[in-house]
Amino acid sequence: MRVIFLNWRDRTHPRSGGAEVLAQGLATRLASAGHDVTFYCARVAGQPDDAEIDGVKVVRRGGRYSVYSQARAWLRAARPAYDLLIDHINTVPFFTPLYDRTRAVALVPQLARDVWWYEVPALVAPLGMAAERAYHTLYRNTPAITISRSTKEDLRRFGWRAPIRVISMPVAAGGSELWDKHSPPALLFVGRLTPSKRVEQAIDAFAVVRARIPGATLWIAGSADDTHYERMLHQRSQRVGGVEFLGHIDDVQRRQRMGTADMLLVTSVREGWGLVVTEANAVGTPAAGYDVAGLRDSIKPGQGLLVPPGDARALGTAVADLLLDRGALAHMAARARADAAYYGWDRTYAEFVDALRALRPDLKL
Repeated sequence: MRVIFLNWRDRTHPRSGGAEVLAQGLATRLASAGHDVTFYCARVAGQPDDAEIDGVKVVRRGGRYSVYSQARAWLRAARPAYDLLIDHINTVPFFTPLYDRTRAVALVPQLARDVWWYEVPALVAPLGMAAERAYHTLYRNTPAITISRSTKEDLRRFGWRAPIRVISMPVAAGGSELWDKHSPPALLFVGRLTPSKRVEQAIDAFAVVRARIPGATLWIAGSADDTHYERMLHQRSQRVGGVEFLGHIDDVQRRQRMGTADMLLVTSVREGWGLVVTEANAVGTPAAGYDVAGLRDSIKPGQGLLVPPGDARALGTAVADLLLDRGALAHMAARARADAAYYGWDRTYAEFVDALRALRPDLKL
């Protein structure tokens, strides 16, 4: 079978995240199974336009915005033969229903929705939300694969009529070792430092924790594109104390911090799933976050804490209560770790293949 993935970014992109991990991981496993796989994405500084990675042909064209228009131009010029076109919709789609209504399957990790109000100017946000609803209407007859029940429900609300299958979000192998916990207690935030992640609310929640547990520490791992936002976070943390900014950390450091932290804080406006939650769970660290799309899927009852969206005080209070009850925390951590063992690449790939067979029974898989 010949497969083309249309993707905004690949894993080498400095702004890549869980969606890119998923898409490129699926592409690699299809190639390993003997399929001919091409991964189209945006150019990255210092990377060749064409390469082969883990058996996958990588084609890089265009930049942050032109990658979409150049995808259709590349398909017309190169005329690659393919049986399956995976249109990865990560905020902006490739509009494949305009030129291929029969071979495309959409991969939709998440919808932007409220994120528009945090990541673009206020005058632009309503336009972004309207555009998102409009282009999802264009896709309403395209079969889709997503990673959470929340996103599936969002797609249905946007008028998506075609079949939608949900697959699980995998955790990389080798990320389930147990670590000695930090003393005094440490909390961790990990992710891009961007307004839609609401990092300032993680700091506000930590302030509530620190008022009750004076020696507590908050580690913030990640980098920021917006220097104004980053400066605001540093100023806010200085008023609280006990906050350490780690900057960008590699995978080894990430696992070590996740394993030694007592809890993970996740304050996003919404997520597709929240891969950091499952990664932390795998090393025995439960997560505390808001009851929003994605996080209500990955943070499960008895395995983490969910509070009403935007209520940093409630988040801090719930975390402090749990930190002060070490028996309850240990029980929650054990349940979270046991559940995380379910999420592996073998299972995700098997679910992906089953989904493709259901959505495209004509394919030879």
